[in-house]
Amino acid sequence: MLEGRERHFGPITTIGNAPNRFHVDAGALVRRLILFEHCYLESVNLEEIPILVDIFGYAGMKELLLQPGFEIIDDRILAATRQMNGSVGHSGTIAKAAATNTHDFVVVSLNRRPGELPDLIKTLLQRTSLSESQRGKLRALILAKLVKFPSSISDNTLETFKVRMSGSPYFLSSVLEQIIPQELHINVKGKIKIEIREAVPLDGKYIIDTNLHADFGIDEEVAYEQVAKALRGTSSVDLRMEMMAQMNAVTGFREEESLFVTGHFATAFGEQDPEKFEEQFTRVVQLGELPSLENVQSEKIDMGKLLDLRNSKEAVDLRRWLRQSTGEPDDSIAEQFGSIKERLASYSHSKLATSIRFLATNAAGMIPRVGLVLGPLATAVDKYLIDTVLGQPGPVTYLSRNYPSIFKE
Repeated sequence: MLEGRERHFGPITTIGNAPNRFHVDAGALVRRLILFEHCYLESVNLEEIPILVDIFGYAGMKELLLQPGFEIIDDRILAATRQMNGSVGHSGTIAKAAATNTHDFVVVSLNRRPGELPDLIKTLLQRTSLSESQRGKLRALILAKLVKFPSSISDNTLETFKVRMSGSPYFLSSVLEQIIPQELHINVKGKIKIEIREAVPLDGKYIIDTNLHADFGIDEEVAYEQVAKALRGTSSVDLRMEMMAQMNAVTGFREEESLFVTGHFATAFGEQDPEKFEEQFTRVVQLGELPSLENVQSEKIDMGKLLDLRNSKEAVDLRRWLRQSTGEPDDSIAEQFGSIKERLASYSHSKLATSIRFLATNAAGMIPRVGLVLGPLATAVDKYLIDTVLGQPGPVTYLSRNYPSIFKE
């Protein structure tokens, strides 16, 4: 069984303003396929599909969907606050219920109509240039890859909320001490008073009284919104933590949640943070002067070579090295890449080099800034000579030789 840190779930799509409402970061998916043995793509209404088809092509998308270590989560769970008038507020929007100071926490899930998915996928694939036959085959593969979050996540998150509300209000005041100075530019550190009580007989609803209006002059509705935001933020983090536990996988936090990953959250998360792992990969790629994944939308990815890199036994050593090299200075990492380039440059200008074949006769994945390539038809002698120059293929050598090949010319 894979360790949780070897499994990742998370979105690659952000939602912005029209006309380009959805932005898909395909580079994030490529990076995660390299770094994690099992990837769950947390989809946003499956909007990623036509873009990924354009980047990977029909054959590449088909290869990806046939991978046992890749699945698509067609589900969305949100931590929200529901006011006494029955409305639900999330992502910064909330009904005004300041008069009662009553907060009701709910977990909202995506519910699709029966038969909706096949039609949705068909519509999305019509945006591509694929033939009707290809669309039909991909639609069947996509449907087979769709999964949901475990249903118990919602119940467990609600239970965690109740436990929080029955305990010390410190968790709430500590969060308010962070968001109020940022949003209202008022210093409230160490001065907030909070009283939480259950709104009897309304089970699960709570009245939260604070001194934000009386002592700091904050408008009552604004104060109510700040408390609601703090509740949603901490509950959203609780929700993501519950997801990780149930999925046995790691995930990052959305931008609006990151502010609340403090205290025991940060301690519990610790070294499991996949975003730090991804940042380390990006750092190493930059120091090694390797191709960037920042603009994958304008690139074409060779899925076959990407999956070869991902599934090789050396990929395990690469992931281990990336985790261990987090604290290694930039100069040290750059020197390792530089050493490989110098050895290859020296080799390419030697008399011995003139007796074997070079990239000009066998185009393949290029080692950056060297121009020497081990082509797919290279003889055993070629391979022996280059391996002798490079030495044993460690993580840096492996990354230098294989990673650039995933980018199509």
